[in-house]
Amino acid sequence: MLGVFLLSLLAAMGGAVYVYARFVQYDKIAARHLPPDTRVAARIFVEHRHLLLPARSHLLPLLEQVGRSPGAASPRSRVYRLQERLGVELVRDLRELVVGLGPTASDWVVVLAGKYGALPVAGGLVAVMNAEGLGWSALPDGLACDPRGPCVGQAADGAVVIGSSAERVRAALVPQDTAARLGLREDAALALAVGSAPWQRYAPPSLVREAEALPALRSIRSLTAAGQLAKSSLDLSVDVQLDAGADAAATAQALERLCGAAQPLGCPAAARFAVLEPTRLHAQFPYPFETLASQLEQLAARAGAPFN
Repeated sequence: MLGVFLLSLLAAMGGAVYVYARFVQYDKIAARHLPPDTRVAARIFVEHRHLLLPARSHLLPLLEQVGRSPGAASPRSRVYRLQERLGVELVRDLRELVVGLGPTASDWVVVLAGKYGALPVAGGLVAVMNAEGLGWSALPDGLACDPRGPCVGQAADGAVVIGSSAERVRAALVPQDTAARLGLREDAALALAVGSAPWQRYAPPSLVREAEALPALRSIRSLTAAGQLAKSSLDLSVDVQLDAGADAAATAQALERLCGAAQPLGCPAAARFAVLEPTRLHAQFPYPFETLASQLEQLAARAGAPFN
């Protein structure tokens, strides 16, 4: 009886370990795949429904747009056919999404990571795209490429990398410490890091126009933000590093004015930036889930425009 009990216990433990490893355990890997010269990075941990739903609604449909003429009749869902070919649930198994920009505004990567395992990315993606006559090709190193430039590949750890060029994807497939150097937080539901390059290259034009009237903003060396889940919003914490000798108080006032002009981006007019050190500012405010969804929708519209 004791032997049977022990065998049953071991079987139950083994089943629990399998379920945990297959459906629960997840090592955060997406941020390891930012190329070394990335200037701006954002990361979303999409396990929470308030983050998963807008990512699924606005970003994954970009896969349906690539290469299609506006108004063209759509064949059976491309995402569905990709899932059939790759043998994976792209949405259900997704855990995190990372976007990296730079060194120029036309250089970008998108990293999807989750419970994917090794996938036939090149063969599967090329077959699906070319069934629509889009002329994709599989490269010898396992990349699948659009003739207009963007390519897709998979890293050894399972992360799927989409990039603006084959060179950009290759640079991202090898794990890097770029996220740590930029200050991109791994312990947050949402994180943003802006490095030393002029942030205006990557910002919406309306925000750039407002910033041009605030010269104190030129002293900003870097910016990081991290959002933790709250009941109806993300609790967003923002840290700003300034150049040595900057007028911290003037820069704080300029950021507050910019927030007043950037309320559609989620920065409240009542936001206040405190001077913690001569070269460091800090602010904390709620970032509504509805604003996040709106921003992802606008991002998807800008990202999808070049492909149509």
